[in-house]
Amino acid sequence: MSRLRFRRYAALGDSLSAGAEGDTAVPWPEHAARALAGDGTELAFSNLAAAGATSTDVAIWQLQQAVEFRPDLISLICGANDVLLSVRPDPEVFTAVFDGIVDSLRRRLPNALIVTATYPRIDSLLPVRERTSARIESGMEAINAAIREIALRRGLTCLEWAGHPGVDDAENFADDRFHPSAEGHRRAAAAFVEGLTAAVGPCVPGKDTV
Repeated sequence: MSRLRFRRYAALGDSLSAGAEGDTAVPWPEHAARALAGDGTELAFSNLAAAGATSTDVAIWQLQQAVEFRPDLISLICGANDVLLSVRPDPEVFTAVFDGIVDSLRRRLPNALIVTATYPRIDSLLPVRERTSARIESGMEAINAAIREIALRRGLTCLEWAGHPGVDDAENFADDRFHPSAEGHRRAAAAFVEGLTAAVGPCVPGKDTV
């Protein structure tokens, strides 16, 4: 039976992929790596994501490590902190930085499959004032639009997590009502593997089949 087969998987991004600082829950990329390994096939995995990371942090601190790891599967999900940590989010800066990360990965790891994702609405989850909520909402919409455009232009697999119904399920969130809970990480991993399979088929071209 054909199935997804990868040998090295690297996750880049922020706390969505790394988990909240101090959280003991297993982050979803690790669950996904286990699922992709499946029947025990060796799969080297490195989670380079860091809580609080912006797209610039990914470019400075995570990109080179990913290249040195030589993955054939990469998840690249960042941008939320470009909005949350700025009083004036600049989508154009994010677009330039994110596109630069993708361009570098494409040139230096030409055979790697790069997967990204849009963010679900987060302004409704945070205890902030209406004006701040509106700023976050518009900022995240712009970030998601940039992610979609770059994914289309660069040929990335883009998972549509914006508007995901899971955002309304309290079981998916930790006590801060923002970061994923242990169950949320497990469900995110399942959604990642499912979306990856739907996007590229049960067998990745150029990989072994069983």
